[in-house]
Amino acid sequence: MKKFFDYLKKVAVQMVISSLKENSDELAKKIAKKNSIPFLTEKQEVEFADKLIEGIAELLEEMFAEKPKKKKK
Repeated sequence: MKKFFDYLKKVAVQMVISSLKENSDELAKKIAKKNSIPFLTEKQEVEFADKLIEGIAELLEEMFAEKPKKKKK
C-alpha cells in the first residue's frame, strides 16, 4: 500500500510541476495583478512572478527527485 501512495504522490507532484511550467505566463500575470511592488513596473512584476514560479517548479523537482537506493553491504 505504501508503494501505491508513493506512486500517487509522485504523479501528483509531476502534475503540479507540469501545470506550473505550462501556465507560468498566465499565473505570473495573475500574481502580478494581485500584488503591487512599488519600485517595479507592471511588466517587471510579471517577469518577477514568472521567475518565482520557475523557481518553485525547480524546487519541487529537487525536493521530490528520486534518490538512488543505497546498496547494502
